[in-house]
Parts: sequence; structure tokens; C-alpha cells
Amino acid sequence: MEIAPLWVIENQWYDLSYLESRGISVDSLRQLTEGQTPIALLRRQNGSTEVQFRFVGIIANNSSVLYCVPKYTDKLPEIPDAELIDSFKATLSATLRATHTRLKSIGSQDFYRNDSSQTDHWLTTARALIYDFIRAGSYYSRVTTIGNDPYDEACWDETIASSLAMYKAGRPFYPEPFTHNQQLTCNSVIARLHHSILQDALDRLHGYDPLNALNIPRPVIPASIPITSLGSVTSLLHIIESESRRQFEDRKLKSLRLMSNYLRELPSPSRPERYLTIGTTSFHVVWETICSWYFRDELKEGKYRISSPIWNYHVSQPNGTYAEVSHFGNGTLIPDIAFRHQNRIYLIDAKYYVPRFEEEGIWNQPGATDIAKQYVYVAAIETLWPACHLHFNAFVFPLRHECNQDKQCSVRIRGSVFLPFGRLQSLPQIRIVEACPLTLINHYNQRTRHSKSALCALLGLSLIHISEPTRLL
Repeated sequence: MEIAPLWVIENQWYDLSYLESRGISVDSLRQLTEGQTPIALLRRQNGSTEVQFRFVGIIANNSSVLYCVPKYTDKLPEIPDAELIDSFKATLSATLRATHTRLKSIGSQDFYRNDSSQTDHWLTTARALIYDFIRAGSYYSRVTTIGNDPYDEACWDETIASSLAMYKAGRPFYPEPFTHNQQLTCNSVIARLHHSILQDALDRLHGYDPLNALNIPRPVIPASIPITSLGSVTSLLHIIESESRRQFEDRKLKSLRLMSNYLRELPSPSRPERYLTIGTTSFHVVWETICSWYFRDELKEGKYRISSPIWNYHVSQPNGTYAEVSHFGNGTLIPDIAFRHQNRIYLIDAKYYVPRFEEEGIWNQPGATDIAKQYVYVAAIETLWPACHLHFNAFVFPLRHECNQDKQCSVRIRGSVFLPFGRLQSLPQIRIVEACPLTLINHYNQRTRHSKSALCALLGLSLIHISEPTRLL
């Protein structure tokens, strides 16, 4: 029976009774609350238990599937539509790409979340098996057939062992020697096992990801029977091991290793199935990565280094005097995004906040420390690039879906923020920029973006119309 996925929004609280009605129990959720970076939190509120998911991606086991969308999604439709599914697929694709290239602690198993769960290794193996089949096809093995065809090569060992010789002039003579014929076939035991494992992998993937948000191809596999019908896991591993000893082709050895790993990692009574997690608990870093691409960050290229703090202090000497020494301290302050164009510096800090700007006040905004840090970045960047001057300083927030009714809107200026004291008032105010996440995600996935001149022109155009959000196509 196909499992209907449950859609949830990151960081929102859900009543446990609602989740249990969809086949999710508190006992199964407890494993998601373990570890240094828990995926879920449980709390008691007004006499009931609530659950919060701090995760973007897929959470699944053999009885339930959860699709966790980013927190900037304010509302979910009662019935998931094509737009929501396509948006989630794009977001998940960007998340996996970012975790694979930058978050090694999250994506150490290929692009999957680092976890002790065997299912994470199983998923990586299943994906590799499918792509290996798409590239190279079925596993063909060489089968030797013994017969008496005079056109085949004589098999003297079998002939001498199984036939009576006739002697002529003292020499043995075999009128009908056995012959052997070697052919490639996909009907051998190992080939049928290959097809059964592939079909099992596709079936399990469909159960974990019924909407195929991972965009893993699902090729047509030749007719196969269940793995368990071919024998026990121990006997099947023995067959694979025997085949490996006779093989020398790299591709076939790789396929055999994947098949062996798949069988070893299947859930069993002695190793109960855990939740499978595909995604990240650190989507704020994914958002930073996406914005760094879209806004053409220059600092992550490794060509530029902002100085670490310098410590000047005195140390005592053997003669009773003190000497002054200087050393660099640990760490430094590096802005999320900085680029130059025509001697102008554009400084941008990607913030994974979802502020609410209301007439009565503002909520969920960065604190005073973040604002002060942005001014420190100005001094650091102007020291790094002394021939340039600051022109644009901004926070970039994801635009809430409910605000983005016009699907063509990609970036808009919402206002500005500054610290009203001292010389800081003479610096350009920090602009409040809202960017459509899906637009930036699509640019990131497709590796497309504006040129620097076009990007600066768009940002400059926006600055003219602060009171009215500007559409950037």
C-alpha cells in the first residue's frame, strides 16, 4: 500500500495527536530527538504533546513519510499541488547540492545526512545501483555449456574423465569428445539476483519518496522475483563472493560490491529500521550558499583573506623586564557576500530569518549584534579593497510565500536599518532586501545568474523606489 506523505513546515509546532492520526507515533519520533543536532523537538503545551521539526528535506521509515519545507512557507494547501511539489523538489535539489559541496559534516555519505542509521548507507547504495544499471545495463555473466558440438572447442579434461578411449597404434582415440561453449547470458543466478535487488531498491525508494522529490530515475527492470525467493542473505552473499573471485572487469566488480553492500544493509529483525533522513538541519547555510551564488560573492573564491585579530601584550623576561609581543588571534569576521563593481563595494549578509513587518512593530528580526557586525564588515572590506568604497550594504531575507503573490518578483527593497549614533550614521544604511527563494534556488540549480553590471543595475534601480517594492525580472 502506498504511503501518503505528510507535509510539515520547518520550526512550526504540530499536535502529536494529528501526527499519530497519520501513522507517526511518539516512540518512533524519539529517535529524531537524539544526537547533538536533533531533527525534532517534543514539548508539553496546554496538556498536549507537540512536535517541532528543525529540518528541511525528507524524513521516512517503512510506515510514514514526511516532507519538511523551509520555514518561509507560511501556509500549506490542503491538497498538495504541482507548484508545491515542484518547489520542494527544487529546494531539496539545492539542499543536497549545497550539503555535498560545503557541509561535509552533513553530507559525508554522498549527499545524505550523516547518521549512524544503516538506512543512510542503504540509500546511497540503492542510488548507485540504479545509476550503474542505467549506464551499463544488466549484469551479464559468462556461462560454459558442455556438449558434443563439433564446431565448439574440445574439452579434453571432461572427455578423458567421462569417456572410454579407443586405442589405435597404442594411442587413445576419442571418437566423440566433449566440447564446451562459453556465452554471455543475463539468465544466470547472479544476473537474476541483480534484477531482484534493483527492483527491491526501486520499490523501497518509492515507499520512502512516493513523489520522487529526489528525482532519482526509475528505469524499467527485467522481470524478477523477490530477493527472499532466491535464498537467504547468507547464501546470496556467498554467490556474489564466488562470482567476484572469477571476475576481473572493474565495472562488474563494482556492481558485485554494490549488490553485496545492499544485501548487508537491508533492515532485519536484529537491526530494526530507523528513520531515513535526506536533507539538512542547517538550511541557514544552504540559504547562504544560494545567495552567495546569486549575488556573485568574491570572498569564497579563496583569493582574499581578512585579517584575524592582533593581540599586543607583555611577557616577562629572565632579566626581570617585560617585552611587548604581537600575535594573530583565532578566527576572523568574514561577510557572507561581498563583490566589487566599478570601484564600488556591495556587501550583503544572507539571513535565514523570516521577519514580520507590521504597523504595530517588527518580529523575528536580527538583533543589534548582527547590525553592529555588519558595520565591522564595512571596515574590514574597505581595508581589504582600499581602492574601492562601500556603496551597498544589505541584509537579504527569504521572501515569505504569502507575500510573493506576483511570481515574477525576485528581489525587492523593504526598507533599511541603522544604528543611530556616532560616525556610523554617516555610513550607508543597511538595506532590508527580500528575495524570492524559489527564483534564487532555480538560478543556483541551473548555475545561471546576472552579470555583475546587470545585478548592480537592478540593485541600483531598487534603491530609487524604496517606498514601493521594485520588481526585478
